[in-house]
Amino acid sequence: MKTMHFKTTGEVEIRPDVATFSVTISCKDIDVVKSKNCLVEKSKQLNELLSTYEIAPKDMLTTAITQQKDYDWIKNSYIFSGYESSMTTHVTARNLKKLEELYPLLLSNSEFSVGLLQFDVSDYDSLSNLAYGEALNKADKLANGLLQKLNAKSKEIIKIGNIELPQGYANDEFDKKVAGNFEIETNDNVSKQKLQINNGTMRVVRPIYVEYIFY
Repeated sequence: MKTMHFKTTGEVEIRPDVATFSVTISCKDIDVVKSKNCLVEKSKQLNELLSTYEIAPKDMLTTAITQQKDYDWIKNSYIFSGYESSMTTHVTARNLKKLEELYPLLLSNSEFSVGLLQFDVSDYDSLSNLAYGEALNKADKLANGLLQKLNAKSKEIIKIGNIELPQGYANDEFDKKVAGNFEIETNDNVSKQKLQINNGTMRVVRPIYVEYIFY
């Protein structure tokens, strides 16, 4: 029996299907109640506009609300100028065709301060698993190519993961994992850092480490 370690990578490219951005609205008035009511009214207008472009209520997340006194610097002293109220909403757009109309409309409206537009994929975990699957297929092809060279008749996966594996033969401390269970070893907190934008597509790269035993 012989064992062999492989490290392979899988890549999957896909067009983004969701986009996110933030919208901040603000009001200022000498009267604190009027400042607040103004903010409520603008928030209502924003939500109605977003709904018109197929943004669901669950995709309008209020992330910050502030209300504070504001001052102007006049003749070497701060003079109270009113109460400033503001609210920031995080928006997720799932219809990118509608977004082509919505985003410029928001930008051109002086009542709204619009943040950076960022693209993503809605089912990131499935995309990640596809990349791991491709990496595993590459490792299996390499192992099949070694069967004859090693004068072996069959092979078996004894260790698999997305981090470098311990050296040596598998024992009771390591569960044997078959190809269908490779996602158990994934660590998206690390791997998501490899997300790249490439010519209008998103590319996910996933490494996999596999140890085979040859009989």
